[in-house]
Amino acid sequence: MFRTACQVVAEEFHVVDPAKFEFPLTLVLGQPFRYTADDQNQVYTIYLDHWDDTLFTSSAVLLASHRVVTNDRYKKMIVEALRRASRVIPVQADSLRARP
Repeated sequence: MFRTACQVVAEEFHVVDPAKFEFPLTLVLGQPFRYTADDQNQVYTIYLDHWDDTLFTSSAVLLASHRVVTNDRYKKMIVEALRRASRVIPVQADSLRARP
């Protein structure tokens, strides 16, 4: 399932370098659902309370996608999201209060 998830991500992002998807993945059962990605130490873990095909596969796809997006691209997306958010005029708390 893990390899298939990586293949799907490679096809979707047009990744030709299979080394992008050669990373260790640890599965921990009996823990609340979450996943972690530590790129610096190359440690990727999926935690599941019990075996669940859908949660495992969706987590594997997210982790594989995480490997495809470079840090520079990730930072660029964050800056762009912040730039767009700053264009939205915040609502003042006083304007939300009902006036008699």
